Amino acid sequence: MPDIKTIADKADIIVNGYAFTRQSDGIHVLNLNRPDKAIAFNSDGEVLETTMDDIEISIASRYRLLPLFHILLCSGVYARPCQR
Repeated sequence: MPDIKTIADKADIIVNGYAFTRQSDGIHVLNLNRPDKAIAFNSDGEVLETTMDDIEISIASRYRLLPLFHILLCSGVYARPCQR
């Protein structure tokens, strides 16, 4: 089981219990309320791997597309800008 506090502290942004962390291969998302549920997106937004169900995938995908999310994670401060 992952260390929830450490993951939350290292997350770039947390939206409604989903911790989004920028990694070299894309964005990793962990549901902090159900730490067995996670998803990894590549830089194009495609799912690399997941343990989430379809509803959670839809939620995490929609959060990833929020304008605020792009301002915080895709501003060029990180390795490379995000693509939509």
